[in-house]
Amino acid sequence: MILDASDFSYTESTKELTLSYSGLNKISSASLTAKQKYQYTITFKFTDYISEDTKNLDVKVNLIKAQIITKTDIVNMMKNVKNSDGIYGGKNNGEIVFEGNGIPTTFSFATATFSSSTPNFSSTGTTTFLNSSIEITASSKIFSLAYAIAETTQFKEYFGSSVFSDMDYNSTPPTISADKKTCTFTLKFKKVKSGYALSSEVSRLTTSGLTIGLTLKDDGSKTARWK
Repeated sequence: MILDASDFSYTESTKELTLSYSGLNKISSASLTAKQKYQYTITFKFTDYISEDTKNLDVKVNLIKAQIITKTDIVNMMKNVKNSDGIYGGKNNGEIVFEGNGIPTTFSFATATFSSSTPNFSSTGTTTFLNSSIEITASSKIFSLAYAIAETTQFKEYFGSSVFSDMDYNSTPPTISADKKTCTFTLKFKKVKSGYALSSEVSRLTTSGLTIGLTLKDDGSKTARWK
């Protein structure tokens, strides 16, 4: 694809180089490979009008056609989460297991769907009740949930390699419903890797964050609550 000087615009006040209208049209109609870099050299010509000296500066510019991350990709990410919580852990992809009072509760995302409203993902847990009711401490489960997501193939491909450097999991505390049965976790993804871009339907992942609602259910007189 051939681009010339008229396909770029330079804003002197901000020193920002962007594609012009014609450049955008050329790129949108071209057959480009997603995530591949296309390098161009832009020559800037500087003239000192007092001395009339002229100097040229070559600047290399990489253009990349982004691969769009859709809600289907994010759903597949949740279908591959698997965590461990003490001696307990998800046995299958798409399972998050949280312990409360020594009793495990399993939340499945095997058939997860993405909602544009909060929470984006929801799951009702299955608790292996013994002889007593349980309470799960929400604040102690944030990292386990974030780590499970960060370890998926999809997260590593699109967002980064580490839960510590590539996800903000503790700036927004989990919220618990009035009846203490549902807890909503908010996880913010810090960036999208080079060559990728979020579709509008999942753009909130790097702004307000991904929200996940986990609901507990009772078994007769045995109750399960968040705290």
